[in-house]
Amino acid sequence: MHLIIYTSKYVGKPEDINDVLADIVKRSEINNLEFGITGLLFYHQGRFIQVLEGERESLEGLMSILEKDHRHENIQRIIDESIKKRAFQEWSMDSLNLSDDVAVDPDELIRIRDAYKRHLHVDSKFMVELYKAMLAMGTMRQNEKRR
Repeated sequence: MHLIIYTSKYVGKPEDINDVLADIVKRSEINNLEFGITGLLFYHQGRFIQVLEGERESLEGLMSILEKDHRHENIQRIIDESIKKRAFQEWSMDSLNLSDDVAVDPDELIRIRDAYKRHLHVDSKFMVELYKAMLAMGTMRQNEKRR
C-alpha cells in the first residue's frame, strides 16, 4: 500500500471551483474504484492538496494523468511513501473546499481527523516532510503575490 500527498495550483476561475470539485469527485469515484485508489481532495485559496492511497503502480498511473490535467499546474509531491493501511478505505474520493467564502462542516473535518487517527501511522519523518512542504508552499505564495 502506498500514499501520495501532493499540492498544485488551480488555474481556473475562482467562481468555477465548486463545479470543478464536483466534476473531479464524480469522475474520480468511477475511475478510482476500478483501480483501488482512495483519497481526499482539499481546495484552499487557489491551491489543491490531494491525498491518494493505493498500490504504487496505480498511483503512478493516476499521477501521470493528473500531470496532464489542464485545471492545475505545478504539482509537487509532499509525501510519497509506503503505508501499512489506508486512512480513507471507504472513500473512492471526496473533496473539501476550505476557502474563506465557503462554510466548512465541522463534522466532516472530525470524520477526516478520526480516519487519520485510526489508520495512518504518522512518524517524525512524515511530519518533517509535511512541514517542509508547507513552508515551501508559503514561500511560493509569497513569490506569486509579488509578481
